[in-house]
Amino acid sequence: MRILKVVLAVLVVVAVAVPSLASDPASQDGNVPSTAGEEVVLTWTGQTLPGAEQSGECGDTTSDVHEVALTVPAGTYDAVQVAGLVAITYDGPTADLIVTVELPDGTRITGDSGFVDTDESVSFGNPAAGTLRVLVCAFAGANPQAYDGTLTLSATQITDAVSSGPTCLAPADTLKFEMDYIDTTRAGGEPITETLEDGTLLWGSHAGTTHFFGPAAPDETTAAFIENYQGQTYQYFSADGGETWEFVSRTPIDGVNLPAQGFSDPVFTVDQAGNVFISEINLANVAISKSTDNGRSYTLQNLVSFVNSDRQWMAADEEDVVYMTANAVGSGGAFPLPPTFSGHFVAKSVDGGQTFIAAENPNVNGIGDIQVDFADGTLYELQVSPDGTIGMGAFRQIRHQESGFEEGFEIGEIATGGGWSAINRLIDPTFDMDDEGNLYTVWSENGTGAAGRPPGIYYSYSTDRGRTWHQPAIRVDLDARTDIWPWIAVGAPGQVAISYLQVDAELENNNAELATDEQGWNVITAHTSTGLGCGDADLPGWQHTTATSEPIHYGTICQGGTLCQAEVVDRRLGDYFANEIDGEGNVYISVSDTREGGAVSLPLVVRQVEGHDFLDPAGGAVLGCGIEPGEGDAPAVRRLAADDPVTLATQLAGGCVESAELAVIARDDVFADALAGGGLAGALDAPMYLTATDGLDPAVAPELARLGVDRAVLLGGTAALSAQVAADLDGMGIAVERIGGAERFATAALIAGRVAGDTTPEAAMVALGARADDRDAWPDAVASGVLSAQRGLPVLLATPEAVPAASIAALTDLLGEGGQVFLAGGTEAIGEDAEAQLVEAGFSVTRLAGETRYGTSAAVVAQARAAGAGGDLLVLATGEAFQAPLVGAPAAVQAGGVMLLVPPTDTLPEELAAAVADLTGITEGVLVLGDEDAVPASLVDDVVARLTPEE
Repeated sequence: MRILKVVLAVLVVVAVAVPSLASDPASQDGNVPSTAGEEVVLTWTGQTLPGAEQSGECGDTTSDVHEVALTVPAGTYDAVQVAGLVAITYDGPTADLIVTVELPDGTRITGDSGFVDTDESVSFGNPAAGTLRVLVCAFAGANPQAYDGTLTLSATQITDAVSSGPTCLAPADTLKFEMDYIDTTRAGGEPITETLEDGTLLWGSHAGTTHFFGPAAPDETTAAFIENYQGQTYQYFSADGGETWEFVSRTPIDGVNLPAQGFSDPVFTVDQAGNVFISEINLANVAISKSTDNGRSYTLQNLVSFVNSDRQWMAADEEDVVYMTANAVGSGGAFPLPPTFSGHFVAKSVDGGQTFIAAENPNVNGIGDIQVDFADGTLYELQVSPDGTIGMGAFRQIRHQESGFEEGFEIGEIATGGGWSAINRLIDPTFDMDDEGNLYTVWSENGTGAAGRPPGIYYSYSTDRGRTWHQPAIRVDLDARTDIWPWIAVGAPGQVAISYLQVDAELENNNAELATDEQGWNVITAHTSTGLGCGDADLPGWQHTTATSEPIHYGTICQGGTLCQAEVVDRRLGDYFANEIDGEGNVYISVSDTREGGAVSLPLVVRQVEGHDFLDPAGGAVLGCGIEPGEGDAPAVRRLAADDPVTLATQLAGGCVESAELAVIARDDVFADALAGGGLAGALDAPMYLTATDGLDPAVAPELARLGVDRAVLLGGTAALSAQVAADLDGMGIAVERIGGAERFATAALIAGRVAGDTTPEAAMVALGARADDRDAWPDAVASGVLSAQRGLPVLLATPEAVPAASIAALTDLLGEGGQVFLAGGTEAIGEDAEAQLVEAGFSVTRLAGETRYGTSAAVVAQARAAGAGGDLLVLATGEAFQAPLVGAPAAVQAGGVMLLVPPTDTLPEELAAAVADLTGITEGVLVLGDEDAVPASLVDDVVARLTPEE
């Protein structure tokens, strides 16, 4: 991104080391509001020193300083969240100001939009008591500059900052990438990509003019860049899926090697007729060119579409209808129309960019890429407000308008209380749209916002064309490592790829300029097939892949636009990179690369060569358990047929889970302490593994390492899972939590408390846990795992004759008087006397039962479905052994589905028919746990036939 600056050589200014100026007043007292809806506003005036502050933030000796003594009433942040906004307004046609806010805790946040004569702002959240300092200085100013300052503190009701709850499972199919240079003699900063209908891939990148890094200029690789420089952005195309790329030569005006069409900010758009347009900018103009041969050649449409305008984006609609947004600077705007305003604008052309018939600014906080929904002509543009609000602007009538774009314009709120820098706010978030009109957006935050979201990458989606969005925000990244510059690409509905840069360090406020020369940046790609949720879970499951085989850059990355050039901060990567879905359903990533040295970055393509097909219809979490889509309307089938329970559980987690911080581990041969474990795994959103008593099974350890597990919950005391199991986990760096009581009833009670946490459950379940005879006592308890995991219900255990005191005490503590209890199993399992105990203890009892264990399983599933359980996936687990259904129940729920116990018969028992019929036309995949002796193929065929809707 190229940001206009006053040329310092013309101003001939010097940073003057004199004592700080004092604002008027010099200081004020401020009481942070403590009631929702309350607002406190403080104002002052000031004057900056002449000079040129090159450090990137205001310092004491170069700044006008205003101090505010903040008082925070006790308990304020328990009741409300407070957004702070410092705004600096001024009128100075040759001045460019910077504002730095130093919070009472020492945190410093700087705002610099990078524009001359443009107001500055800084937002933050929940400031501590103490002195807040506002420093205002000149990045470039020949004369003292007067300004007005405002501090606004606004209290709002506390809301959930980040989404939590049922989460779809991550895709099981991993991505594999290859990377290669497109060119080694031309620059590749701020690359942009496009996929055309015939499969052609397009690439455009910055010419390196304002990305030139002086300290690296002596490197021999710089010479080729200088030799090939033509003052234009660089354009390429690939006709073979990105394996090879061809440079598109565009002769400069009159053949002279001088700036012509533009050296910066390349943008593609394609109209409904297949015409490709590119735009690019110089210091004084925005040029547009057109291709009618899928990017093989371009014809200049207009050299000076706009003047004094920066960071333009384009979108096309019907043939030759092109929209452009940009930031007009110093009375910029349309040309040859009189430039009459500064600030953000949107303009429209109906002749392929040769002329623009209107330039208006109804979306004053508009930012980033724009797109048109061909179905109805709506033009979408994200907006980010200085106060931390992200929204989607929609011009719903613009297809039929030549002016008056504010009519029909509306904004759908995505998130509030965000935290970011001024430059970050100009290019981030990004968004994409699928063929059905669903919208998807991603952005990064630095942790300074009022909502309290930690630094990271965040995501949201809309299924009603941008009017409403999933809230709260959904976090995409995995940990505290610094991540920047997310870009999103969408294939089929729900199929989402998000790429971003990551350094293996936690940098303050996500500030990439703090990275050291030893710290390398890799491209991370997070992908999901559940970008719109699955079943009753509205949170996508993400799989994360390091797409680059080695870091593509080391050290600092400019976070201040062209300001970094004056500060000699490395700007070779520019301000963003991009990814796209190609015609084969693969991700290809355009990114800058500084590994070869020299004063510019080189164009690198990171191309997916194996794994997920992003053009396949998203199967929700079905694809996440490794089930390939089937033909026609019949659900697809996958069987896990390991011959031992440990391997079966490992296969299940391996197919359904890509990453997890926590795992639940149970004994593989005795069910006593594990009966309530399914609900715990569901409540913790954790995979469940089995192991032998005497140590961690060798098959489990690599799976825990693959997932990145750092905590494990062991079910049972050392008699169930020995101290050696805990020692083995500790040796892997995994913290161990053991839940074990004196016997199974006490263990279940402890697990129930862990499931509930600090909340009061809506209900609890009681299932058989032990018999005096030799008959199985586990089927109803493991079947209960479906409802327990889906609704977060604790499971307590009983005998046929009674509910033990430990279970009664736990139910009383968890539910209180009058609580709802679901009793799993018929009277042979838990008798009427035991039920009467529960009633006498004050509980409302509902029995979920069938004639056999299979009927009880169906009754549990019916209750779960009535409570909102999804049906994307149906897991079939043998009812003859406890291990498969124990691990299968939580996995099914986490995948947006349910699990049924089935017998080793050729056809489905009548007791299960209604449960399967309820899923007809809904279930997309069937996961079978066990070999054909446990779950016969003929029974599976019968189930699939019942699930397939009749034509």
